[in-house]
Amino acid sequence: MTATRSFERLAAPAMTLAFAFLAAGALLAAVVGLAKNPSLGAVFITLGYAAFMPVIVAASRDWPHRWLWAGIVTVSAIAIRVGSLDLIGNAQLSADPMNYTNLARAMLEGRGMVTDDFRYGQGLRAYFPPLFPVILAGWWWVFGDSLRATLLLNLATALATCWTLASIGRLWGNAEAGRAAALLFLAYPAFAITAGIPNKEMLTMLLGALFVRAILFWEADDGKGTWRHAAVFGGLWALMALTQAALALMPPVVAALLIPRFGFAKLLNLGLRAVPFFVLVMSPWWIRNWLIFGQFVPFTTAAGFMLNVMLGDAKIPFPADIFAMPEPDRSGRMAGLALARIAEMPGEWIKNIIAAFASGFGYEEGSISAYRHMTPPIATDDRNMLTPPLQFAWAAILAGAALACRRIWHDGRPDPVVSITIALLASICLINMWFEFGERHRYQLTPLVMLLAGMCLTKYHRHHLEIRSG
Repeated sequence: MTATRSFERLAAPAMTLAFAFLAAGALLAAVVGLAKNPSLGAVFITLGYAAFMPVIVAASRDWPHRWLWAGIVTVSAIAIRVGSLDLIGNAQLSADPMNYTNLARAMLEGRGMVTDDFRYGQGLRAYFPPLFPVILAGWWWVFGDSLRATLLLNLATALATCWTLASIGRLWGNAEAGRAAALLFLAYPAFAITAGIPNKEMLTMLLGALFVRAILFWEADDGKGTWRHAAVFGGLWALMALTQAALALMPPVVAALLIPRFGFAKLLNLGLRAVPFFVLVMSPWWIRNWLIFGQFVPFTTAAGFMLNVMLGDAKIPFPADIFAMPEPDRSGRMAGLALARIAEMPGEWIKNIIAAFASGFGYEEGSISAYRHMTPPIATDDRNMLTPPLQFAWAAILAGAALACRRIWHDGRPDPVVSITIALLASICLINMWFEFGERHRYQLTPLVMLLAGMCLTKYHRHHLEIRSG
């Protein structure tokens, strides 16, 4: 019990300081960006997003006409998504969106899940995890291969995440914060402007939110390791691994970090029951890879390459003969070379980790990056107009989360969302320090940050109403 109390006592102040620090850095980046590239459009977009805050509060509270305000936010969020299609136009996709497109089209053409990547070779069959390309192919089979169909898939996934956040709020005992978080998520500009681009990040956030909901649901059931809970956890664990390979490690790491809250025996019981369901959902991918490669490929063949990517400027130029090796064998060889370089230059590796984390947690430029990598890339004026508002929005969300954690800290009561947030943040850092890390790799945390920011919006608003009424 002492360890549990210590963990709960430290969680809220730690997250208060962490979110406040990140908010200050994000705000500074936004101000500097706007000063370097002053844009009247950027100012108007920022003010427009700020004007959404009282509307979101009105839609979240149990007030008359709440659904009207929620409808205004929803329609506006959809309008932003539709308008973002003009940023894509006839441009050619690049990087991961291009590969997801190629994988989905290859499956629709009957060639199986195969793509080429200039960094890793030709005819790749397990370089990318399968779930998002399979979903994309199925969606396009029904609705057609188009920007609007992709936007519809993105919107459907976002709405599912909104429902999950609202459900988390109810389980948390703060339904208003859950509704506010759902609307913040739907209206968040960084997610809205990439709605027409095939990307798995929206899916990873949905699965991450469902995982958090499953934890709270299990806790509400007194932490009983029933088979029903085990099926949910095991299934979500596998689906996350099939979406982003590094997420295969996330549930066990989060469970280990939550031992002070739930106890080792309860978590072990749940974990052992969840393993068969994890294996069951993973089995089609494992069997398929065995039939293709003649060996066991648990997640993807990209781990060794990603380990090298995390070396940054110290990464290894791989010898040409490595690409003549069978696809699964390349990963082991690349991992061995990367680990040797880390042992040789640990300082460079650590420096790059710190820089990657500072950039990944402090910046909200990943959406613009998706447009920068297109051919032709986004126009400079459009980039200068959009980047500062994204930064201001991220700074505001972080600041709201910091204020909410501060309130929880002063209340002095244990809070499950804060405990899960700090466990998820720690797991992201512990896992991704070994692999590529950018803004999109911390997106699993963003819905929880919005949940805390939603608490800040609704609680502080209620506080001011009570002062006025008094």
